[in-house]
Amino acid sequence: MSSGDPLSVRELRLVVTATDFDEALRFYRDVLGLRERAVYASPGGRVAILEAGRATLEITDPVHAAF
Repeated sequence: MSSGDPLSVRELRLVVTATDFDEALRFYRDVLGLRERAVYASPGGRVAILEAGRATLEITDPVHAAF
């Protein structure tokens, strides 16, 4: 597929639900060095979006995943 193809993949979004949100965020952001794009909160839950090249890794806690 060429980059102009409407069916081509432009970005991959991977969402991981982590029971220990803080530890998962620390590992991917601080240990692996993925840049933090945004952090959001819902009632009682959180999600962080990290840059991974043409992909993003979204780490969420179980409460936010259910939201």
